[in-house]
Amino acid sequence: MIKLNTYLMTLRPLFTSCGKCFSGILSALIGMLLFSASTAAEYPDLMDAYNVVWDSPSLDASGSMPIGNGDIGLNVWVEQDGDLLFYISKTDAWMLSPQGYHNRDPLVKLGRIRVKLDPNPFSAGLPFKQELRLLEGRITIRTGDAGKETVINLWVDANHPVIHVEGNSEQALKMEASLEMWRTGSQEKILKTASDRFGWHHRTKPNNYVAERLKLHNLEGAEHLFEDPFSNRTFGGVMLVEGMKIESDGKSKISSIEPGMQFDLQIHVLTDQSLTSEAWLKKVDDQIDAYASIPLQTARAEHGQWWNDFWNRSWIHVRANEQAHKVSQSYALQRWITACAGRGKYPIKFNGSIFNVDWPAMAGFDPNGNPDVRKWGPAYWSMNTRLIYWPLLASGDLDMIPPYFQHYIRNMPLAKERTRRYFGHEGAFFCETMDFWGLAQPGDYGLPEQRKYEALGWYRTPHIRRHWEGSIEALALMLDYHAFSEDDEFLREDLLPYAKDIIDWNDLHFPRRDGKLLVYPSNATEAVFESANPMPIIAGLTFTLGKLLDLPEELTDAEHREQWQRMLGELPPLPTHEVNGQLELAPAEMVITGKRGTLKPSGYAENPELYSVFPFRIFGVDKPNIEL
Repeated sequence: MIKLNTYLMTLRPLFTSCGKCFSGILSALIGMLLFSASTAAEYPDLMDAYNVVWDSPSLDASGSMPIGNGDIGLNVWVEQDGDLLFYISKTDAWMLSPQGYHNRDPLVKLGRIRVKLDPNPFSAGLPFKQELRLLEGRITIRTGDAGKETVINLWVDANHPVIHVEGNSEQALKMEASLEMWRTGSQEKILKTASDRFGWHHRTKPNNYVAERLKLHNLEGAEHLFEDPFSNRTFGGVMLVEGMKIESDGKSKISSIEPGMQFDLQIHVLTDQSLTSEAWLKKVDDQIDAYASIPLQTARAEHGQWWNDFWNRSWIHVRANEQAHKVSQSYALQRWITACAGRGKYPIKFNGSIFNVDWPAMAGFDPNGNPDVRKWGPAYWSMNTRLIYWPLLASGDLDMIPPYFQHYIRNMPLAKERTRRYFGHEGAFFCETMDFWGLAQPGDYGLPEQRKYEALGWYRTPHIRRHWEGSIEALALMLDYHAFSEDDEFLREDLLPYAKDIIDWNDLHFPRRDGKLLVYPSNATEAVFESANPMPIIAGLTFTLGKLLDLPEELTDAEHREQWQRMLGELPPLPTHEVNGQLELAPAEMVITGKRGTLKPSGYAENPELYSVFPFRIFGVDKPNIEL
C-alpha cells in the first residue's frame, strides 16, 4: 500500500500532459485509499518492522550503523569484547590537502570517539542488541545480564548541532570518552577549555592555494567572485558530560571521577571560518550555553517529533512476503540515509555521503588508508549526484533539494567568468566533475607540466572535456521543484537567473547549420567524446525550453520568452537511425570529415539516447512516438 500523496507526486510528471488520464488515476487512488484506510493507523508498528537489529558486536568500522541530523553524521559500532566507537562527520568539513593541487581536497571526518565503560557491559558472552530505531531517529544498544543491564541511546539532535550518547545502567559505571585522530599535522589541535571538557579542531591557515588553483585554470585574479573556501576553515567539537562529575586530562580525554548510573555525553560541533581558534571556540561555547537552556527531555521530544513528521510524509508499505518487506524496508532505509546527510550546505556526496569508513591504502592517496579516503575522490560528479535528488520530489522531501541547486548557483559567478575568458561570450557552463567551490579537479583540467601545448579552457580528461548536460538537468530539476513547491520566490531569485545563464551558453556557444543549432563538438555522456547534437543536450534543451515557456507569463519577461521560443524552433530533431528498417533513437550524430551519420547505441556502458526518457521526459507512458 502506498501513501496517496507520495504516489500522486511520483506519477505527476508522467501525466501532466493528459488531464483526463491524471484525473482517472486520481479517482482510482482515492478508491484505493478508502479501501486501505487502516494503513495509517498501523503506521508506527510498520515503521518499527523496518528497524535494523544486530545481536552481536562488530569486527570494525565496516560493521557500523549510520545516523545523522542532516548535517552531522556518525558511524556507530561496538567492538567485540571492547568499547563503543563512532566516527563524526559533517557535510562541510572540507580539508585542504597538504600536497596542494597535486592531490585531492577531501571531505573528511572530524575524528573518532571511543567510549569506555567500567565494568564493561560489552564483555564477551553478555547479551547484546544494537537497534537502529527509525521512527525515533536514534540507535539503542542494550547489553548486560538481567539486573545489570545497560542501555545506551545515541542520537544527533535533528534541530541542533549536538551529538548525544545517553547511558542508563542498572549498575554503577565509570565512563571515559576519548578522541582518536589519525591526522596529526599542524592543522590538528586540542583546545584547552574548562576542567570538565575539552575541544579540538582542524584549522586551515590562510594560504595562497586558491590563487594557485585559479592560475592553473587560467582564471588569475578571479578571487573576488567567491569567498575563499579554505582559509580559516575550522571544524571540530567540544565534548562534555551531563549527569556525572567529570574531569579532563587537558589533552584528548574526559573521565568520570566516581561511578554513576546515568550520563549524557554531548559533543557540540561547529564548522566556521573564524579568524582565530579563540573566536571559533567562543562560538562553540555560545552554542553550548544556548543549548543548556533547553531541557534534555524537550530537546529529545522535539528531535523525535522531527523524525515522526519526516516518516509520516512519505512511506511505502508492501505486504505479501519477505521480498515485499524488503522493498518497504529498503525504501525507508534509503530515505534515512538521505535525511541523515541532506540538510547541510553542500550536496550529498554520491560516493559514500558522509558515511564512508576506513578505506585501504590506494596509490595517490594515503599509503596507509584511513576513513578520509574515498574512491572517486572529493569532486561532485553530476551524473551520479543527480540520482540522489530526483526521488526527493516523489517522496515530498523538498527541503533537502536546495543544497543541490546551490551547488550551481553559488558557483555561477566563477562559471560566467570562466566562460568569458575561455570562449569570449556570455552565459555559463559547468563540467561533469566539479569541486565544491566550482573548479574541475586539477588532474582533469591538467597540471602545469601537462598543459604545455593545450589551448585555453581545454580539459585534459576527454570524459568530461565537453560533458555539459549536467547544468541543463539541474535546470530541469529546478523546474520540477517549482512545479511541486509553487515557490515563486525561488523562481524569481534562483531559477530564472540560473536559466538565463545556462540558456545563453547554449545559444551563444554553438553555431547554426541550415538554420538549426549545431551542438558540436560535444560529449554524449562520458562514453562518446566527439559527437554532434548529443541526445542529452538536444533532449535537455527541448524539455527545459518547453517547461520555461509553460511558466505563467506574469512570472517571466517577454525578452526571455522570445529567446526561448526562438531557440526551441532552432533545435535540431532528436538523433535517430534505422535498425533493421525500424527508426530508433541514437546517442548523437557522428561527424567524420564531412560525412554525417548517427552513432549506434550499442557497446557503451551508458545509454545517452535514453536521456529523452529520463530525466527529459519527451518519451514515456501516454506520450507520442513511444514506439521509438
